[in-house]
Amino acid sequence: MYSEATNTVVIYYLVGTLFVAMLVFAMISYILLHQKRVTDFRLQITNAIKESEDRERTRLALELHDGIGAKLSGLKMNLEYIMISDGVHEHAALIEKTFSGIDETIVELREISQNLKLSITNEEGLQSSVEKYLNQLNRHNKCVYNLSFEIKSGDLPEMLIMPVYRIIMELVHNIHKHSRADAASIQIDKFDDKIQLIIEDNGIGFNEHTVSSTGIGLDNVRRRIEVFKGFLHIDSHPGGTTIIIEFPSK
Repeated sequence: MYSEATNTVVIYYLVGTLFVAMLVFAMISYILLHQKRVTDFRLQITNAIKESEDRERTRLALELHDGIGAKLSGLKMNLEYIMISDGVHEHAALIEKTFSGIDETIVELREISQNLKLSITNEEGLQSSVEKYLNQLNRHNKCVYNLSFEIKSGDLPEMLIMPVYRIIMELVHNIHKHSRADAASIQIDKFDDKIQLIIEDNGIGFNEHTVSSTGIGLDNVRRRIEVFKGFLHIDSHPGGTTIIIEFPSK
């Protein structure tokens, strides 16, 4: 009788253990499946955003090149005609200044158009594209830009490559146009499980809470950071600005 009761307890114990094991297995399977669905959903959103941005960049690049660029070239031709006309010698200095401004605007539009059409797929392409852009800016002799690129192959998730490039372009453009800085640096690095982007300048600074009203605007940067669960910190004062951005590397 004792042996039969013992056997019954053992059977119940085994059945209970098996049930618990199956329950744990089902929970783990559900969690893994849920994580996979979340990851797939994020990837779909990211791909959709990327495709939409690619189409919009191409459209804007064509409009800049064929629309505004063509109109500026036409204005320049009109000024050249005025220059060779009689009675405009007293306005020669102003017209020359206008020529110079138009030339600079045309060059800038070409640079923007080229940057909009870029499609970068790896870390090497990211570094090369950023270096090319900074070299273009360094030719203006307004501000010296330095790049410290410590990202190795495979460190930066592919879905982050273009957003990081766009963020750098936006922030460096703001430095070039508004900061009055004569030195700036861009650092890209990885530590632990974070991708870190640090952009610094020694300019006049800005108030991040009122920056939208000044025409600089960080809305595009913030939106890109939010999409990829990133972190943004801004420290700006009259002696310069430091912007730190972090993204999960996985």
